[in-house]
Amino acid sequence: MKLYLCAAALCASAASALADDGGAFVPLNQLREAARGERWSEVVARYRELLDTPSGRDATVRFLYARAELELGALASAESALGDLLTDVPQHTRALALLAQVRATQAARAEGLEREALAVQARDALLAAAAAGHHVTRDLATPDGERLFPGALEDAGFVLELLRAARARTLGGGALRDPFSSPLRREAEEPPPEREVPLDLEALEAKIRAFHQELTELARAEDYAALEGRIEAFGDFLTRIGPEASAASRRLRQDGEVWLGEFRAVLAMVRLQEHVAEGNACLRAMWRAVEAEAFPEVLDGFAQLEAHCASMREAEDPAFARNAEQLLLRGRALAEKARVQVEIAALRLEVTGIVIASTAASQGAARAYDTAIVNDRILRVGDPVVTDTAHDAPHPGLRLVAIGASGTTVTFAYEGVEFLRGLGAQREE
Repeated sequence: MKLYLCAAALCASAASALADDGGAFVPLNQLREAARGERWSEVVARYRELLDTPSGRDATVRFLYARAELELGALASAESALGDLLTDVPQHTRALALLAQVRATQAARAEGLEREALAVQARDALLAAAAAGHHVTRDLATPDGERLFPGALEDAGFVLELLRAARARTLGGGALRDPFSSPLRREAEEPPPEREVPLDLEALEAKIRAFHQELTELARAEDYAALEGRIEAFGDFLTRIGPEASAASRRLRQDGEVWLGEFRAVLAMVRLQEHVAEGNACLRAMWRAVEAEAFPEVLDGFAQLEAHCASMREAEDPAFARNAEQLLLRGRALAEKARVQVEIAALRLEVTGIVIASTAASQGAARAYDTAIVNDRILRVGDPVVTDTAHDAPHPGLRLVAIGASGTTVTFAYEGVEFLRGLGAQREE
């Protein structure tokens, strides 16, 4: 996943380093410009020029070097650089998130128990990044995030772990901020509230803490019906903190809204899981009907699945639409198989005679070949089959493909599916 780099932070880092090391200006500036242009080989080259200077120990410079090594596929070098950086700056948010990428990439290249261990380490690094204040969910929603951590945002349990990991970064006294936002990004504006809550600052903080604790316990207990109601109650409470409130009160509301948004995201993921589970139940019922050759029931089940997926596509979260398409893709395969079988069962096929070539030849026929009389027409292998005798037009996709040597069965093919009919067999329309 592409981590968000902040030009202001890079400039601040450069200015700090230049105060002690004016000779590093050129390579440091070149490194910064190369990072912006994603010229990773150049970043590595400029970093090596800075190794013996104070600038080479700057946290942002070291982070950019580690990212460059990762982008170039040098996982061992990236891991080593991040280890050194996190030893000096344990709560470096972007370094923790980058370490998660390194571990996930290593896991993708490993096998067996090593793969599992690295995958666990990758998730642990994400949790550490969330606890340090990094906007983990934003990174996971990127294409690279979905590739490295497939299904992470749809795992309600893991999202709850992220919430718990971030608790120490929120209402702990002093300045409060969004635990999932980048430490380099600030909110542009505060939403216009409605009216003041008649509570002093201490009581207001206690009330918001109580809401958060209650929501966390409900989510942990998987009592999602109650969670939904209390989420709305929490939202109603926060709207009562009006523009007349103190700056500290408005900051408390802002943190409460961050929590509210995260719990709503968890609830949305749970709903997604419920919708997917319902769709999978429908697919299982369709598959059982296929095995029982109850093909009309398969088509009925697919109609129910289509209606269910249509409701999923109405959700604002694009994950619902993506999962709906996956359910439909699997359902269509079963429905197509059932459709062909239903249409085969409805075909009018009356086999009233079969002539085997060897028999005809023994009786003196000069040009003998296997034939069958189907719907009052003499057919050879490969001939199309007429089912509507009134119009004398071949049925689309239907052919006679084999005549049994025993002289008692005929094999037909319809849309790639072969089936037998016996001598004297009839099918009503």
